[in-house]
Amino acid sequence: MRKNLRLFSIFILLFFLLFSVAAACAADGLASGDTIVYVTKTGTKYHAGHCGYLKKSKYQITLKEAKASGYTPCSKCSPPQ
Repeated sequence: MRKNLRLFSIFILLFFLLFSVAAACAADGLASGDTIVYVTKTGTKYHAGHCGYLKKSKYQITLKEAKASGYTPCSKCSPPQ
């Protein structure tokens, strides 16, 4: 019985460890250069997809491209940085 409890405890510990590592990797991927942001035809800011400033035009680019083109983050929607 003790052996089963010990194995179960080790399993739970490993599960949470792997879950923590996966969550950290996913969080790092959220703001990678491959992250999609949106710009407008005439604007100088990049936006998250839900931003109200995107009602008239909305062009999809990567975060890396937006930064390289001189776009800065919108203060209203707080897009990934």
